[in-house]
This record gives sequence, structure tokens and C-alpha cells, in this order.
Amino acid sequence: MALRIRRIEKKDKQGINDLIEVVNKIDNLGYSLTEAWFDYVITEAGEGILVGYDDDQLIGLATCMVNSVDIGQAIFNVVVHPEFRNKGFGSSLYNKIVEHAKEQQVKTVEAYVKKRLNDAVGFAEKRSFRVVLYSWQMELELEAIPAETMVIHEEKENHCFRKATIEDGDDYARMMHECFGDDIGADALEQLLKDPSVSVYMLEHKGKKIGSTTIQFRKNLSLGYIFDVAVVKDYRGQGWGSYLLQRCILELKQKEIKTASLLVAGENKNALNLYKKAGFKEADTNLIMQKVL
Repeated sequence: MALRIRRIEKKDKQGINDLIEVVNKIDNLGYSLTEAWFDYVITEAGEGILVGYDDDQLIGLATCMVNSVDIGQAIFNVVVHPEFRNKGFGSSLYNKIVEHAKEQQVKTVEAYVKKRLNDAVGFAEKRSFRVVLYSWQMELELEAIPAETMVIHEEKENHCFRKATIEDGDDYARMMHECFGDDIGADALEQLLKDPSVSVYMLEHKGKKIGSTTIQFRKNLSLGYIFDVAVVKDYRGQGWGSYLLQRCILELKQKEIKTASLLVAGENKNALNLYKKAGFKEADTNLIMQKVL
């Protein structure tokens, strides 16, 4: 069998959907692909996505998502159909995506791997990836939450929770740096808002922007990812983090999403306690693995 590898094209959508379906079933993952998301990826990141074909069947793909702020960093992902694993196809896809990364002047790459997937962990380790951080995937079943408990009390006066706009770019970048140490540009928010599946929210108190959070909606899976729950230093310990989380949960409930999901880094004990208090339970463990090219 000869593997043909090329850049992704619009005609690959059905083949990718078929691949996702079988990989989700075998590996118990949550990959999904909507029309809007596919169009966005083709437009914004198509050069960094390779597909592999055996005859007329799409049997694998590899992605290199370059950091829009620091082009020296990227995230890799390699996916191979279960029936075609251990035949060298994963290695071929990986080698091609490495070539692409080097052409783009990428120096450091990361891969997010489920700890329970021993073959995937081994694949990364054989290519000199090393674990740099653990993170926990936590989930909350929203259907089990009575509607009356989702009333957001307005005891905090003079505040506003709203969708972010590109005009919030500077404040968003400042918050991401203060809360997470991320050095991003003012245009990072604009790039994020181009993704049709993503909504970014800002929290204001007495006219000052004090917090932010982001939701990625996967309606075809009835799943919502919550991330970057941020509160600036002077307003921590006052319940604003819990407020942001509850607003996210309410947004998901109103859109009839069944499950809320989020990731928390291993060293972030405060966030872990916040999410557990809100009812989230640990569902999976992820390894963040890194390699210098």
C-alpha cells in the first residue's frame, strides 16, 4: 500500500468526517467537524493540514497549527485510521508535517496526548517528545442541573457581562498576560473571533474590564468547551471567577448544550477547586508533550 500525502482540500470533508467517526469510536475521543469550522480551517490554516490517502480512502491526517503570535511555536496532531496503524503511515505523515514546520521556521512543537492512549504516547516519545505538563479534562452534565439553580444573582452591582469585540483587543491581551503569562498581540482577539464556533466574553465592573472567558460551541456533539476564565489580580477572591463560570454554564444551558467541558493545568489548584465546587468531575488526563525541532 502506497500512501499519498497532500494538503487538505474542500473535497476531503467527507473523508475526514468518516475518519473522525471511526477514531472517536475506537479511541473514545471528541473530534468534530462542522461546515463553518471546516471552511474556517481551510481559509486560515489549510497550509498546515495534510491528508493521507490509500487508494481512494482518506486514512490519516497531520496538522501543524502555528502560533499566530510566536511563529516559532506550533501544535502538532497526527491521526491515523485504526485499521491502518502500525504500518508506517503515521510516521510518513509526521515526517511530512515536520518538513512543513521547518519551512515555516517553527522551532518548538507541542502535542496534546491522552494519557490512556499508550500507543499515542509511545509514538510521541519515540520522536523525542517529552512531557512538560499534565492537565485534567473536566466535564459537567448540564441536563442534571435544575433550571432554578441557574439563576444568576445580581448581587454584584455595576457590572456587565457581554460578548467581546475587536475593540477589546488590547485589554484582552493584557488579561491573558496577567492571568496566564501569555504574551499575545492586540490582534489575537480578532483572530480568535474569526472562528465561528468561538464566543469570547468580557466582564466589566464600574466601567473597568476585569475579566474574560471563552466558549467554543460544538453543537453537533452537544458539547461546549470553556477556557481562559480570567480575572485580573485586584479583583480575585471576590467571587468573580465563580460568576464567570456560572455565566458560561448559563450560556450553554440556553443553547441546549448537554455537556460543559474544560481543561485545567496540573499546577493550577485554585482553578481545579473552583471547577470542582461548580460540579465538574475529572473525565480524562492529558499529557502536554514538547519537542525542539
